[in-house]
Amino acid sequence: MKKLMVVAAATWLTGAACAHAGPGAADRASLSPVSEPVRVDVTDNYALPMEIYVNVAGNAYRLGLVYPGLASRFTLPQGMVAEGNRVVEFVAQPSGYGPVVRTGEMKVEPGDVVAFVVMTNLIGSHADVTAPYRP
Repeated sequence: MKKLMVVAAATWLTGAACAHAGPGAADRASLSPVSEPVRVDVTDNYALPMEIYVNVAGNAYRLGLVYPGLASRFTLPQGMVAEGNRVVEFVAQPSGYGPVVRTGEMKVEPGDVVAFVVMTNLIGSHADVTAPYRP
């Protein structure tokens, strides 16, 4: 009887340790790149808070607000960059008024990271797409 209780306790402790370890490499490997969102990192070097939008298939979606001198991270919904809908344009404008900054059209894939930098002189603003390593 004691031996059975020791085996049961060891099994429970092993299971509890594995449950709290988080996703392992096998779990991460099973994620499909199609299920990964597109991450957008925005840095605002302009003097005013900037509203950030994304244009997809003729529709504009507000991502959020970035304050001067700060960086913010946004995520595009997975359906926004679905198959055949992967051309986007990012837009920044000082809180509802003022000059508009456009990145131009960019092709993104699920799992990409977009770095959008709004410069002090808005004409120097730029965005770059980096694709993570996919084996």
